[in-house]
Amino acid sequence: MPKFYVRSGSLQLITTATDPRAAAIWAVHRSLSPSLPFLSDTDPANTPNSSSPRPQLGETIVVGERGFGSADSRELDTLGVVTEWTQLLLAVDRLSKRLATV
Repeated sequence: MPKFYVRSGSLQLITTATDPRAAAIWAVHRSLSPSLPFLSDTDPANTPNSSSPRPQLGETIVVGERGFGSADSRELDTLGVVTEWTQLLLAVDRLSKRLATV
């Protein structure tokens, strides 16, 4: 799987993904999920430095395979990626509810 360098606002993340859009969605998830207790893997009350500032997303998300600021970078609208992330969360929630009733 390719490695991607993702930057938006104060967030900088290196991750693997199938494509640039998937890398951007993962960056949004890593940035926003700690602020949503039902998505967090850990209990916020037991997390050290839980008051430390979280990375803030900018208006665009820049994704490239050759480093931060490389010429091959692709720029995506943050709102569009956040919208897609939200739709994925809703789909996973619906699937888990359906599986719980089986």
